[in-house]
Amino acid sequence: MKKNRAFLKWAGGEIPLLDDIKKHLPQGDCLIEPFVGAGSVFLNTDFSRYILADINSDLIGLYNIVKLQTDEYVAAAREMFTA
Repeated sequence: MKKNRAFLKWAGGEIPLLDDIKKHLPQGDCLIEPFVGAGSVFLNTDFSRYILADINSDLIGLYNIVKLQTDEYVAAAREMFTA
């Protein structure tokens, strides 16, 4: 199965360990990620709800912008890469 990659690079990425991590995830409808980082685990699971947390408030702020202001974020990012 193809793995979904995060949209940013982050130290400690779990992509190489993803299959092993998924074997140990609990059953249920909600995944709580206390150390979300780039989000490789939640991007590659199929829970109906997610609670994402990280000590890095800038990272959580970025996820909130992407979630709540997607079009604005894409437009701003596009300017950086197509100028």
